[in-house]
Amino acid sequence: MIELRGKPVKDRIIEKLNKRILSGQKVNFKLIYNPKFSEALAYANQIDKLASKLNQSVERFEISNFSEAVKALNTSKNDPLANICICRPLGVLDEDKLISSVPSNMDGDMLTPLNRGKLASGEIQYLTSTAQAVRLILSYYQIELKGKNVLVLGRSNSVGLPISLMCLISSACITTVHSQVPVEKIKQQVKLADVIISATGARNIISKDDFKSHQVLIDCGYHDDGKGDFDFIPNIYAYTPVPGGIGPITISCLIENAFFLKYGE
Repeated sequence: MIELRGKPVKDRIIEKLNKRILSGQKVNFKLIYNPKFSEALAYANQIDKLASKLNQSVERFEISNFSEAVKALNTSKNDPLANICICRPLGVLDEDKLISSVPSNMDGDMLTPLNRGKLASGEIQYLTSTAQAVRLILSYYQIELKGKNVLVLGRSNSVGLPISLMCLISSACITTVHSQVPVEKIKQQVKLADVIISATGARNIISKDDFKSHQVLIDCGYHDDGKGDFDFIPNIYAYTPVPGGIGPITISCLIENAFFLKYGE
């Protein structure tokens, strides 16, 4: 069994980022978050930690309502070097409207309609950070998607859907399931899959006995107990551990996305 660890992939991204920074490129990160939500606060802290380590400017905006979020967004837009991170959940109405108001060249999360549309058109550079992390870890460990049966669990705009699009662009045969699909149907699809990518935020939808020995499991989940969407290690060909798999790569992908939007490849 192969353990697909994220650290060597992250190290490659950091090496590329340092070359950009040494050449004079810089990005100013603007973090908008509601500290009442631990998930949003943790996301802001992770971005702050890595961006600061790379000597990039970080400005934090704590908000508690929609008007404060709009004010923080409008302030951030005035900086041409800004990358604006809407750390979700904000706990406000019209969260999607706020994200849609972020300028597309300041959207390292790749969640604005324009950036999502570019991905849907086949431009792989516009992957969200988690989807990019999945693509890079598969590439690093030379796991081919072309012609493979790939099962994606989840369809969120930030994780499941862009992962499905990434697999489609990579010429895989894609099946996407979600909370409205009965568990028995999901289990049927598991039997057909070569690669299973879980981005549900739910625990153990698939049991250990559902897996086959030739399969690859990419677990994008993270729960309060420090484990992913599965709290067991299935007897399969390869898997991403949690922690230590996709997680270490995701924030570095976000920062790389921010530099790409400002300066190109």
